[in-house]
Amino acid sequence: PATDLRSLMGSTGFVAEIGVGVVHHTQPRPTRSVAPASVSLHARLKYQFDPQGRLNPGVDVLTA
Repeated sequence: PATDLRSLMGSTGFVAEIGVGVVHHTQPRPTRSVAPASVSLHARLKYQFDPQGRLNPGVDVLTA
């Protein structure tokens, strides 16, 4: 539960921001390779649902 977050801060090194979906880590996530077909599909879907690029500008979930 959200009430337990304070107890996690010192021991694990992360803070979760409730309501916005952001998690801060002390180390970056390992890189991963994504198939070109997946990148293309992701770009087309993102454009269909967000043609003006207003949702999460500058954020690419495939490389984040």
